[in-house]
Amino acid sequence: GKVVLNALKALLSLAKMQPKVFHPHWALLLPGDQLRQRTLLTLVLGDPNPKVRSAAAAVLQALVQRSKAYMAAAEDRRGQGQRPANFTSLSQSLATMLSATHRGLCDAAAL
Repeated sequence: GKVVLNALKALLSLAKMQPKVFHPHWALLLPGDQLRQRTLLTLVLGDPNPKVRSAAAAVLQALVQRSKAYMAAAEDRRGQGQRPANFTSLSQSLATMLSATHRGLCDAAAL
């Protein structure tokens, strides 16, 4: 509870001041193809503490709001008839993370 909340407050302060610091770590913070125990989205959707949910949402908002140029690199090429590649490009990884986050937030809003 308190540790997670204080960690989120620290992340929020950093995200507001230096959002670029998080760019290499988005895969740890946002959902993607791999199942992870905790992401900002899982905290927003399922943490029992409303303060933790609110703080996680604030961090998510700060990351997205202050990283518009970074997110512009996202390009979802699924379904365009391309063969699967041996690697996943940064643009595809970003698109996957942003799509999964969007889907999760839309599902939560529908409840």
